[in-house]
Amino acid sequence: MNFIALELALIAAGYVAVSVIAQRKISNVKRIREIRTQLNAKMANMRKLDRNTSREIMDAEQKEMAALTSEMMKHQLKASMIVLPVFVILVYFALPYIFGNQNFSITLLSFKLTYSSFFVAVAFVLGMLSQAVIAVYDKMAAKKAASAGPAEDALSNNA
Repeated sequence: MNFIALELALIAAGYVAVSVIAQRKISNVKRIREIRTQLNAKMANMRKLDRNTSREIMDAEQKEMAALTSEMMKHQLKASMIVLPVFVILVYFALPYIFGNQNFSITLLSFKLTYSSFFVAVAFVLGMLSQAVIAVYDKMAAKKAASAGPAEDALSNNA
């Protein structure tokens, strides 16, 4: 692999790091986790409701789910207000300025990629990997908090 590909991969890794940090700092991760738990409980409740349940009850459940989904989307989209402009600036302005005069081409899985498409591919793969790692970390943190939660409640009730 040549030096330009390494530079592009490092820039993509930096972009993904900024993206992940923005997502973790700007969006309310704890509230998003709470909303997901509530949505899962409501979905389970909707599955339990049979066809004989009144339409008003079903509509009320769906309205609550829509409100929760809307709130979750607001929290998740906050970070995109930073991440998307940074991506556009990188792909359309910074990369052409840095690598525009170089004849860069790399073949990856029988696809011939230019510097911008190579950057997007590397950023996509690194982003997917980082999101998978974060999802595992969040699940472990949620389990740890859930297992520690009742013990903390018992301690606070005894005090």
